[in-house]
Amino acid sequence: MRSKFLAAMFLSAFVALASAPAAAAFRCEGYVIDVGLKKVEVTKRCGAPMSQETRVIWRTTKVRNPMVVGSTPRTTGAVEQETQVPVTIEEWIYNLGPSQFMQQLTFEDGRLIEIEDLGYGN
Repeated sequence: MRSKFLAAMFLSAFVALASAPAAAAFRCEGYVIDVGLKKVEVTKRCGAPMSQETRVIWRTTKVRNPMVVGSTPRTTGAVEQETQVPVTIEEWIYNLGPSQFMQQLTFEDGRLIEIEDLGYGN
């Protein structure tokens, strides 16, 4: 019974580690790079990335349109509508050398939203 319990604990720990979120920060040229920075701040601290890709995705969002009575817009009775808005996504890769993990940085509309370790660089 004890061995089944230990096996279940080990499996649970492994699954938790395997599904752990991406890195929250890393060091570049002595600076901490973390989520929330702007592209210009990352470039100033780390220089140009090894590679970068840009794409646009369309995201559905809700917008409240005021109801117009006569010529006066009113917020009471406003109509909520869904609309599609473009969102620019950029993925940058930094190769920090063979003793450090390469980093993939994902920016949304110019702001860093995710950092992912890719394995050792070269």
